[in-house]
Amino acid sequence: MHELSMCESMLKTLAAEYERSQAGKKGSRAARVIRVRIVMGQIHQIVTESFLLAWEALTPGTAFEGAALELKKIPLAVHCRTCGWEGEIEAPFFLCGRCGRGAVETISGNELYIEDMEIADDEPEGI
Repeated sequence: MHELSMCESMLKTLAAEYERSQAGKKGSRAARVIRVRIVMGQIHQIVTESFLLAWEALTPGTAFEGAALELKKIPLAVHCRTCGWEGEIEAPFFLCGRCGRGAVETISGNELYIEDMEIADDEPEGI
């Protein structure tokens, strides 16, 4: 289950960014993370349900506990260098959808990144 290790790695990155965003802020109340958006290309073959389970297992007791996790899946698409066709394909068969040749290059579906993180400041304004 590579989803657990991927989720753990992303949480480390998110935690570092969260800490950086909170550095130097006054007050004892910590801001809370409301939502995290992650973009995942199909080529990584991440099982959404497994990633969400990993998120639920790893976030209790952290700034991310209770935060909504949104996963945006990007389909695998290629460009054929032989006939010029572009379109979506199914891994693991990297073949042109028109001519059937394997001279294709990936144009989408290899993405894996944190798109953004929403943080809400619990402190009332003016404090």
